[in-house]
Amino acid sequence: MLLRWNPLISSVTYESHTNDIKHFNADEEPVFNWSIWEHDRVKWGDRFLMLCCGGDYHGIVMSGEIISDPFKDKSWRGDGKVIYYCNMEPDFLIDPLKAPILTSETLYREIPDYDWDHGHAGVLLDDDIAGKLEMLWFRFLYEHRDIFDDKQAACYNDVIEHFSNGIELSMQRLLSKTHGDSCELCGYNYQRIFGEEATELSDYYLLEPYNTHGDCHADPMQGLHCLCGNCRNYMLGNSDEPINETFYRLKAMHDKK
Repeated sequence: MLLRWNPLISSVTYESHTNDIKHFNADEEPVFNWSIWEHDRVKWGDRFLMLCCGGDYHGIVMSGEIISDPFKDKSWRGDGKVIYYCNMEPDFLIDPLKAPILTSETLYREIPDYDWDHGHAGVLLDDDIAGKLEMLWFRFLYEHRDIFDDKQAACYNDVIEHFSNGIELSMQRLLSKTHGDSCELCGYNYQRIFGEEATELSDYYLLEPYNTHGDCHADPMQGLHCLCGNCRNYMLGNSDEPINETFYRLKAMHDKK
């Protein structure tokens, strides 16, 4: 779901957004709510990204998960109407007054076939656009990890830790189409064995952003690797080595076969 925020007219101002970031505490599971236009297409567990589209700042400033089904309440506009909302739990929040954001200019350059300037708050993106948007968001967060150090932004986990636990579903689907969906360590491919309807797939993870020489990847895509559940669990539970070192050692063994 793409949410839109115009701080010039919204009940959420720049100041309140800044305050939310300043006092963000993941341990207390902060919950927000937002109006949802396509309420008949949203459900509990859906992913959202929020686009700031008013004033001098245009770009993505928040992402997270929808944590309720849509419900009715009085409109935030104070006009007496009743509209639909959903509760949401953010994983990343950025203060556009203090930090760089994933700008609309970048969105138009990389995903030109979507109208980022106009539209309702709470619309469902098609899978291809959602995957490309998540890819841009992933790269942006990776390249701007420093903004989380001084309250310019807030997040549940360290950026690296977040993506090491898995990449968002729409991005997984895009990577499966563009980079393949076979485990890089054992070659296992669920769909080849169980058919295209297989519910379990090998997934992409960020394996700590280091290469075989211990250097940080300039491009975070180089740190993404496709693994089946068995190989990842083995790496997590059966080695005292850092997971990236374990991966490269096992990958070298696999490539020799």
